[in-house]
Amino acid sequence: MPMVDVNTLPESFLRDMKELLKNEYDEFLRSYENKAYRGIRLNRNKVASEDDEVILDRIFDGPKVKIPWTDNGYYLPEECNASKHPYYAAGLFYIQEPSAMSPASVLPVCKEDMVLDLCAAPGGKATQLCSRAGFVLANDISATRARSLLRNLELSGNDNFAVSAENPAHLASVYPEYFDKILVDAPCSGEGMFRKDPQLISSYRERGPEEYHPLQLEILTDAVKMLKRGGYLLYSTCTFSAVEDENTITELLKIYDDIHPVEIDEDKRQYFSPGKMGIDEAARLFPHKLKGEGHFLCLLRKDGDSAAGCSDNLEYREQRIDERLYRIPACFKTVSGIRYLRTGLLMGEEKKGRFSYSHPYALSPLSEGFETRLNLELSDDRVMRYLKGETIMLTEEDGLAGKKGECLVCVDYYPLGFGKIAGDKLKNNYPAALVWR
Repeated sequence: MPMVDVNTLPESFLRDMKELLKNEYDEFLRSYENKAYRGIRLNRNKVASEDDEVILDRIFDGPKVKIPWTDNGYYLPEECNASKHPYYAAGLFYIQEPSAMSPASVLPVCKEDMVLDLCAAPGGKATQLCSRAGFVLANDISATRARSLLRNLELSGNDNFAVSAENPAHLASVYPEYFDKILVDAPCSGEGMFRKDPQLISSYRERGPEEYHPLQLEILTDAVKMLKRGGYLLYSTCTFSAVEDENTITELLKIYDDIHPVEIDEDKRQYFSPGKMGIDEAARLFPHKLKGEGHFLCLLRKDGDSAAGCSDNLEYREQRIDERLYRIPACFKTVSGIRYLRTGLLMGEEKKGRFSYSHPYALSPLSEGFETRLNLELSDDRVMRYLKGETIMLTEEDGLAGKKGECLVCVDYYPLGFGKIAGDKLKNNYPAALVWR
């Protein structure tokens, strides 16, 4: 049963694809007879590559097939409801469409880099970047989407980020030539995701490529203003339209003579198709050529040289705002007038004269030093009861006799959150907004 009946696809889209693909067009149409691929990306902050097989075996049965353009991505079986696995609550993985893993994987990021993810919600690419960068400012113009972005960054256990909900032009006015690397995964018509989300077809009929192109060019020009000399900018969309892809890049190059397309590393480029319209350095992902949905990538470099924005040993400062304590990367400059949702890790807050650690702290590497712990095996039914917000009973084998106060609850030694010991019970402090229903 096909995911999408090709007869429901817009005529203008089919006409453009026939012109774009020529003799590959029929093969492209046949790809709609297959269901969209699903992916899971392991969190390298928590899962070392040598442990991949062990972790994946606990999440789903069957072969473990790698997504070739990223070192920590695997194809997820259709029947696996991974979002209801305790390891998801522990931040061990992120569920992401395989092609959507490509932008952050091809942007050449290192631990000295200050990185901007300009259109970052819901956070898949931002969490990927945080594990490789010195610092990431993750922005989305929508405050609602930015809150979802923040939740995903906190779940991943990262502490080297800030989240803002700003217009790109406003950011550009206060962060000129500030970032070493920038990712612009631009709003688009979504042609490449028709198979994954057929509802996008109706929105495409209302707003097609020609309407998105001016917005994409505007966002890109703002991004270039924030890019340091010698820095790299990755422009990506999940559309096939040359209007939104190569045309947008071509117009950008007319505006800036110090910006140039550059080749993506061959070890990743080998899986993609080259760009069209003379921009051979760009890459296209077609569903009839790989196991993933449609995507476009173009890596750009700004002429010149500039020092990296961070050292490879990131320093932090603690800041108390009212009753809350934050741990903030020292290399990031906060600016008044910018709508930040978070500028570092929320450590905890003072309540009635007593300091309580936060849920983001529990999931971060800092909680490794927290002494009082309850470790539960994955098979222990108390894991699910904890995630459902229930009070759980303690046993003698838990080794917590005589302990009191806050306790870090873990599954297979991976933190899930906090509880409070009260005799032979653990009162549940799992956040109400995250409780499993």
